[in-house]
Amino acid sequence: MENKIKNSWKKGFYKDIEKQPEKIFRDVNKELPEFVKLLKKIKAKNVLDLGCGTGKHLVSLVKCDFRVFGFDLIDKVIKIAEDWLKKEGLKADLSVGDIYKKLPYEDNFFDGVISTKALHHGTVDQIKKLVKELERIMKPGGILMVEVPRKKKGYERFKGEHKEIETGTLVPISGSEKDVPHHIFSSRKELVDLFSNYKVLGIVLSGNANRKNHCTLFGKLK
Repeated sequence: MENKIKNSWKKGFYKDIEKQPEKIFRDVNKELPEFVKLLKKIKAKNVLDLGCGTGKHLVSLVKCDFRVFGFDLIDKVIKIAEDWLKKEGLKADLSVGDIYKKLPYEDNFFDGVISTKALHHGTVDQIKKLVKELERIMKPGGILMVEVPRKKKGYERFKGEHKEIETGTLVPISGSEKDVPHHIFSSRKELVDLFSNYKVLGIVLSGNANRKNHCTLFGKLK
C-alpha cells in the first residue's frame, strides 16, 4: 500500500512540481500565526511538521526560532524543502518515511506538532494508530495543529469518481490523487473523539478564499 500511494503522489500531484514553483507557496494555512502564538506561550523548542511536503510551513516555523523537524513520504518534495531552506540560509531536520508506521522520534520529544492535509490519507485504523504515535512523541502540554477535510466538501470534490473502502474513506479512481485514501471526517464530534487525549482549544474552518473545505483543530496534550 505504501509504495502504491507513493507512486501515485509522484506520478500525479507532484509530477510537474519543478515546473510549477507556485505549488510550493500555495495553501499555507492562515491559522499558522495562532499555532506559533500557542507555541510561544509554552516556550516550545522542538516542533514537527508531519507531512511537511515542500516546506511551506517549515520555513515559517524555522524563522520563528523553533528547532523544526519535517517528515514526509516523498523524497522528491523533501529535496525541494531542503533546497528552499538552504536558499533562505535556514536549517531543519528532515526525514523521509511513512507517517502510518512508527515515527523515528523519542518519547515526549516534541513541544508542538503541525500536520496539514496529511493525517487523513489513510484508513480509520491507520489514523487512530498515528494519533497514538503523536501522543507518544509529544510532551504533555504540547500543542497540536491538524487540518483535515470537511465531510460535505470532501464528497463533493471527487463527484462520484471514487470508491468508498470503508465508511468515510474515499479512494479516487482518477485524477492527480488516484489511489490515495482520503478519510472525510463526518462531524466535529468524530474529530474531537479521535483526539480525546487532547484538550481541544478550538476548531476553525480553513481553506482558500471562499472555499472553506477543511477544518483545523488546535489541541493541547493532556
